[in-house]
Amino acid sequence: MTVFMKPPERMRPLRKERNPVKSAIIGLLFGALGVGLYFKSVIDFLIPMAFFIVTVTVAWYAASKIGGASGHAVPVVGIGAYTIAGRWGYYRARQSNARLVAPRAS
Repeated sequence: MTVFMKPPERMRPLRKERNPVKSAIIGLLFGALGVGLYFKSVIDFLIPMAFFIVTVTVAWYAASKIGGASGHAVPVVGIGAYTIAGRWGYYRARQSNARLVAPRAS
């Protein structure tokens, strides 16, 4: 779960600096697809999308086991997944910008 809170250090930096606030807003509005297109990176699309798929599946399964209407849990979880995509975009942009600016060791 910590991969969604802070991107791993071993990920390559993006090709150019990106605005963290702009990437967070794009993630909140358009989810994993928006983050992936903004960063032009497949991995930045796949990580939030995998989280979305897992959380929707778990919420649907839990709602069906509880006996409630399973369709009511999916929109609430979807909002959470868009929030995670926004958070991923923000931290990924900050980490990448820091790595681009940092002097390279020779």
